[in-house]
Amino acid sequence: MPHIGHFSGSCKLVVTDIDFTFVGGSKQIPPRNLQALKAIKKAGIPLAIATGRYWHGIKEIVGQLSLTTPQITDNGATIIDPRDEKVILFHPLGEEVAAHFYDSFRADGLCPVVGTPMDYFAVAPDDMSVAIMKIHNEHAIPLPEKELRALFPTCVKITLYVENARIPAFRDAVEKARRTATKANLSFGGFYTEAGIFTLNAAGIDKLGGVKDLCHVVGCNLDDVLAIGDGDNDAAMLSGCGLGCAVANATPAAKQAASHVVASCDDAGFAEAVFNYL
Repeated sequence: MPHIGHFSGSCKLVVTDIDFTFVGGSKQIPPRNLQALKAIKKAGIPLAIATGRYWHGIKEIVGQLSLTTPQITDNGATIIDPRDEKVILFHPLGEEVAAHFYDSFRADGLCPVVGTPMDYFAVAPDDMSVAIMKIHNEHAIPLPEKELRALFPTCVKITLYVENARIPAFRDAVEKARRTATKANLSFGGFYTEAGIFTLNAAGIDKLGGVKDLCHVVGCNLDDVLAIGDGDNDAAMLSGCGLGCAVANATPAAKQAASHVVASCDDAGFAEAVFNYL
């Protein structure tokens, strides 16, 4: 995916992934990234996090950074105003799609986590899913099966979390569910956000779409956006925004999609993107 954005020459919005981009691999924010954030605020440019996490997974850091711009969560499926925690808009997965993948994953012994615009839910989440979610500041609320299924109309994503030892079987289960869904003419989209994490969203939903939605909210165009990221699920965003910067630790797909490659997340690549290209 080559870079297709054309920078307008005037940045009106900065959008960044959080894990392994703005935040380093040790879960610490490099001090220079905080300096860059101050520079962005001083220039009066809004900054939004675009993440695969849900709202409560980024709420703490959004508060710490005093961000007031609407934030993009769930891989672009949800936009939330941090000032009052109101959902500005969301894109549901679709009840039939949610039911198909949920049932398929459960049948293969996996623990699908159902995400609404504000929270995550699961039937008896297993210990490994809980442990992996905790790393990402996420938590699944236990719900009885009947109550969980009642959430399918407002479901924005279904996520699977597995440990490394289960990755081959987990990927087989994901691909089987995809094949049967395609055969049933169901429309959907999905990403492996990490080796052991798969996220299912509605068809056509990605971070670039979330940025487009946010541009309508803040009053700018994609060509006015500086985007920074590291993962495959950042590639469309890096390709479609005016400036797309991939950190040095990014995946090959993210680097190919970007207009620039900057330092790694641990070496304040976010700050380099801001100070060099903004």
